[in-house]
Amino acid sequence: KHGLIFGIDAWDNEAALDGMIDEANRAWWGKLNLKSVHDNLLLHIKQQNLGDFCKLIKAKSEDAVTRFLDNSIDLLHIDGNHAEHVSFNDALIYLPKVKNEGYIVVTDFLWQEGGKDQTKKALAYLLEHCEYIDVVKNCVILRKTDRPKAHYDNPHDIMQYGKRLDFHPAIEGDCDAARIVPTLVNKYPPKSVLDFGCNS
Repeated sequence: KHGLIFGIDAWDNEAALDGMIDEANRAWWGKLNLKSVHDNLLLHIKQQNLGDFCKLIKAKSEDAVTRFLDNSIDLLHIDGNHAEHVSFNDALIYLPKVKNEGYIVVTDFLWQEGGKDQTKKALAYLLEHCEYIDVVKNCVILRKTDRPKAHYDNPHDIMQYGKRLDFHPAIEGDCDAARIVPTLVNKYPPKSVLDFGCNS
């Protein structure tokens, strides 16, 4: 009870569809009632008496970034739009906001559409500034450092490791992010957690 969690999401179908290729995904995200998702999340926060600790920002991640000072975030959870240009931009503009030795959890780092690893460019950029900690199903855990010491030479190796775990995004979903983030918070109590793509 000494920190804040900021949840950033546009809760907007058009924003969710930006860069999306797969027709099944487009159909699902196009009809999802994101206002209802947002309202239910607000209700859960209220029911759990978390209003003093959880703040929602209804905006695209790129529009919300100026609200945060550089080196102010202890734990960043990236689970927004997975399209290559969007996920790379999220990594580019939010990495400076994370404190040195702060943690970054990237969900769906194996995301593929149109036969292409959509999040590979974002992961490659993050690995230039972070050390690899672990892969748990659909999540890769990194720690920002000025001395990156990744166990893998490039993001392709990490992705291949993840694929050997037989993970498939359409089957597994985001189930493990709900376990990984609280575990990190309990082990390394942060003062500020930033989570975008909070459609749950």
